[in-house]
Amino acid sequence: MSDTIDIAQARLSFANGCVANVTASRISQKSKRKMRIFQKCSCICVDFQALKVSHFFKGEGELHPGVPAIECQEQSYEGSDALRLEIEDFLLSVMAASPPKVSGEDGRDALHAANRISEIIHKTGVSL
Repeated sequence: MSDTIDIAQARLSFANGCVANVTASRISQKSKRKMRIFQKCSCICVDFQALKVSHFFKGEGELHPGVPAIECQEQSYEGSDALRLEIEDFLLSVMAASPPKVSGEDGRDALHAANRISEIIHKTGVSL
């Protein structure tokens, strides 16, 4: 719809076997910032916009024959300004001469992954 990438999807595979499916869209009708983590017997859904975490897991008994009952525990969090907290953490690490929560190397690696995805999309016209 524009001269730039409007929607991108990438499947990232890590050395430890973890797989992440990442989607970014600037043409979506709804603003979403969510992450879902699937484990063998549970799913954790994080809604960064609503500041809520939902943990779904197998409960006692069955919902239907052969279908386990699913239970959910939810927790909400207070809002905060992520950019302000990031800057505060950086300033505290400088004043205390201690490492920040997210290292420069971590930031560099995240930027490298984002740039690599963008390069592949531009070269192939297809998302990973």
